[in-house]
Amino acid sequence: MNSSNSTFNLHFAHKLNLIVKKSCDQIPELPSIRHKSWQIVSFFRSSTTAKEKLAQVQQQMGRPTLKLVNEVPTRWNSTYQMLSRLHDEKEPVWVSLASPDRFNTLTADELNILREALLVLAPFHQATVELSEESFRIKDNLWQQLDQEVGRQTTNATADSIIEVQRYLAEGNISRQEDPLTYWGNRKTSYPHLFHLALQFLCTPASSVPCERVFSKAGEIVSKKRNRLNAKTLDKLIFLNKNL
Repeated sequence: MNSSNSTFNLHFAHKLNLIVKKSCDQIPELPSIRHKSWQIVSFFRSSTTAKEKLAQVQQQMGRPTLKLVNEVPTRWNSTYQMLSRLHDEKEPVWVSLASPDRFNTLTADELNILREALLVLAPFHQATVELSEESFRIKDNLWQQLDQEVGRQTTNATADSIIEVQRYLAEGNISRQEDPLTYWGNRKTSYPHLFHLALQFLCTPASSVPCERVFSKAGEIVSKKRNRLNAKTLDKLIFLNKNL
């Protein structure tokens, strides 16, 4: 499949991350809201007294005791989690601040903008979380839509493309236990246009998260006290850690 000189859309989660970050940068008010939120969250996370006060106020209000979440600048979904948690806990947070004037808190207009932004970003956050899972449960969410789409014909393609699509749709579906890449590899001459589309959009795995987790685990195994491990032993330890 790699010898086809075709372009693959790999690491969809990374592309999604870049798209959302660039879109957020186009909202003029959002950087200021994000900075104010970061200052408030950082204060509560760095002060034991403030943290205990927030938990006390949450209990008095009959709310669950939830900690504020700080962001990781390279991961937009952590920014979403920070803003979402602060928005949900804004009442106990404002009450917990002994001196609200100490911070440039969010105005009513900024809270409205934040609420609308969170509504728009929520589906992208859910998609990012699902794409980062190693079990790839996203396929379960797509099968119903895929089954509905199978059989539709394009109306603005060339005659050859229409015939190709009609032949493909008439062939029927493969079982869900079969490998789609093998299917398309065997039919690249029968469906040349669809073959290139399949190479472009059949992006599995969806992200590099599993690889990053293995890399992080290697960093935990190799330490100053275990720096004499050879490559073969390290490889076996990582394999056992990820598969037992």
